Amino acid sequence: MGSKPSTVQEQQRSASVPNVTKSHQNGVSGTDTPSSTRNPPKSAAPTGRKPPSYHSRQIPPPKPPKTKKDDIFSLEKYQYVDDYVLNAPPKLLMGSFKELIRYLTAEEDWDDVAKARAIFRWVTAIDVYSLKVDSDPPTHSPLEYFTKIQKNQGNHAHLVSGLCQMAGLPCVIISGMNKSAAYEIGSKCERKQMGAQWNAVYIQDDWRFVDAFWASACVVGKKSSEWTLVDSDGNVTQEDEEESEGETQHRVNEFYFLPDPDQLIWTHFPDEQDWQLLAKPITVKDYETHVYVRERFYYLGINFTPQSEMKCILNTKDGEISLPFSLPPDRSEFFRFKYMLYKNRSADGDQSGADVNLDRFVLFEHTADSLRFALRFPLSGKFKMDIFGLDTRQSDIFDLTCTYLIHCPNAQKNCLPLPDCPPIGWGFGGEAKNAGLEAKSHDGAIIITKDGKVEIKLGAHKDIRLHQLLKNTIVDEATLSKYAVIREENGEFIVDLRLPQGGEYALKLYANEDGEDGEAGNVLNYLIKCNEKNLSNKPFPNITDGFLGKKSIADALGVKALSHKDGKIHSKDGRTRLEFQAKNNMELVCELHSNDPNATKHMKVYPKEVNGKWIFDVDMPIEGEYSVNIFAKKKGDENKRIYNVYSYMIESDGHELENGEENESKDDED
Repeated sequence: MGSKPSTVQEQQRSASVPNVTKSHQNGVSGTDTPSSTRNPPKSAAPTGRKPPSYHSRQIPPPKPPKTKKDDIFSLEKYQYVDDYVLNAPPKLLMGSFKELIRYLTAEEDWDDVAKARAIFRWVTAIDVYSLKVDSDPPTHSPLEYFTKIQKNQGNHAHLVSGLCQMAGLPCVIISGMNKSAAYEIGSKCERKQMGAQWNAVYIQDDWRFVDAFWASACVVGKKSSEWTLVDSDGNVTQEDEEESEGETQHRVNEFYFLPDPDQLIWTHFPDEQDWQLLAKPITVKDYETHVYVRERFYYLGINFTPQSEMKCILNTKDGEISLPFSLPPDRSEFFRFKYMLYKNRSADGDQSGADVNLDRFVLFEHTADSLRFALRFPLSGKFKMDIFGLDTRQSDIFDLTCTYLIHCPNAQKNCLPLPDCPPIGWGFGGEAKNAGLEAKSHDGAIIITKDGKVEIKLGAHKDIRLHQLLKNTIVDEATLSKYAVIREENGEFIVDLRLPQGGEYALKLYANEDGEDGEAGNVLNYLIKCNEKNLSNKPFPNITDGFLGKKSIADALGVKALSHKDGKIHSKDGRTRLEFQAKNNMELVCELHSNDPNATKHMKVYPKEVNGKWIFDVDMPIEGEYSVNIFAKKKGDENKRIYNVYSYMIESDGHELENGEENESKDDED
C-alpha cells in the first residue's frame, strides 16, 4: 500500500492552498519526457470508464479559438468547482481512476469548462515532488502514476489526457519545445534539450490549452554564475551570482489553465504548426529571438507599442536604449514595477569600468497608460534587464514580466547618473492619483526647459499638504531648497522652479493629509532637463518650508488670514497691508526678506495689534521680489516656541523713496 492516509491528506491539503509565486521559471528540465504520440500508452492512461463518443481520428481539427479565455472562464464563476475538488477524499489517490473520474464529474449539470477545471484543479493540487510513499502504491491508482512522474516514467500531459478522455472531453497531447528553467534566455533553441508536452482540450467548440505541469511545478532560486547584479531598483550592488540549479516548488499557477494561444506561444512552441492555434503562425526563428515574456506580463494587461523592442537581444545606440510599453489606464494605478540589471562577467566590455557603480542609470517612467525604462550605460558590456510587476489588489509579491539582453558596444560619452532613482518611478502614476492629485500641465516623466524656469500645475481633489524636494548630482539639497516653492490657489497646487544651472534635476513631491502627523509619502516625481549652460536665475526669497499660503498649524493655533488667503501677492504701489485674526493669548511676528541687498536696506514692516487683530503694513520701495513669513507664539511661553503659520511671495512694483533715502541700485545703473 502507499503512505499513510493522514500523510497523503496533509500533502493534498497543503497543495490546495492558493499561492502567489515569486519571480521564477516554470518547468524542470527533463521532467516532462517528449513524446510524439497524442494518446497516452496503456500503462499511463487512466481506464475503467465508458469510452468517449469520439474516435482519435475523428477529433475536430486544430483551429484558432473564436473567443478569449476571459469570455468563457473566470475564477469567480467556477469557484464552486474548486471548492468541490479541493475537498476530495484523500482515499481517491489510492483508489482507481474510475472512482476518481466518477467523483470529479459527479455533477451532471456541469458544463465542459467545469469538467476540465475539475480535472486540472485536482491534478495541480497534488505536490508530486514532495509525495512520500512508504511502499508500493496500489496498482493502476493515481498515486502509482504520480510516483511514475517522480521517476520520470510518466508526465502530467498523459495524465490529463487520460482523465479528459474518461470524462468525455476530446483531448490531445502536444509535443514541442518550451522555455523552462533550463533555457538560457537569448540562446539558440534546441529541440532535444527543450522537449516538452502539454495538452489541448476541446471545450465549447474550440481547442483550449492546458499545461498542468507548468501550473503546479516551478523552479525557484536558479542562478547563473555568468551574471553580476549591479542595480536592483536603483540600489547599487555588486553581487555575483553563484551557480545554482534552484529547487522545484509546488505552486498553483492559474495562467496555464486555458491560456490564449497568442500568449502561450512565446514559451510553448509545438512541433506541428497547426497546434499553435494562431491565425498567423510564427516560425522557430520568431520563437527563438522574441523577447522573453512571462504570464505576469499578460495578467497586468501590458502591451507592446509601435516603438517597443520585440527582440530578446538588443543593441544600444550611443550607449543608451529605451524600453517602452503600454498599460491599461483603467487599472494601472494599482500596478507597481521593479527592475534588476545584471552585467555579464565573461563578455567583452570595458573592464576598466569594473568599479563604476551602475545605480541611477535607469529611468523608470510609470504613467496612467505607459511604462518605460530608459537605460544609459557609462561602460560597455553585455547586460540583462529583468522587469517585475504586481497588482496591489491581488498580491504584494513582484513577479517577472519580461527579460531583455542588452549589448552595449560603446559607453555613452560623459555619462552621468540620474539625480535620483525613486522606487515609484517617474511621471504621474497611481500614487499621485491616490493622493487626490490631477495632472494639469505635465503628465509625462520628463520636463524640458530652456531658461531653467518651470511652472507645474496639479489639481487637488483631497485635503492634502504637498511638499517638494529638488535634487541634483552637483548642487546640494540645502541650496536647491531656495529654488523651488509651492502654493495652493483656486483648488490647484502650483510648483514654481528656478534652476541655478543647467543639467538634470529630480523634483520629488510628497503628500500627506492636511494636519496629519508623520512622514509624508513620495507620490510624484519629475525629471527636469535644462541644457542651457549660462543660467542667471536667482533663488526665491526665503520661504520657511517652501510652501506659500496657510500652514497646517494655523488652525490649531487659532490664526486666520483676513486680507490675503493666496500665497502670491502683487503690489502695484510697493505697499501691502496684511491682516490676521488671532486668539488673545497669541502673538504674531512678521519676517520680511529680499535677495536684493539694496531692497533689504529700504524695506520696512510696521506691526499693530488691536484686540487680537494683527496688522502688518509692509513697505517695499525697491522694485523686486520679497517674501513674508508670519510666525505665531504663545504669550508668556517659557519655551519660546514659535510656529510658521503663513508665508507669502510679494512682487513689488516699488515707489519713490522718501526724502533723504537713496536708491543705490539706480546709482549703480547711472
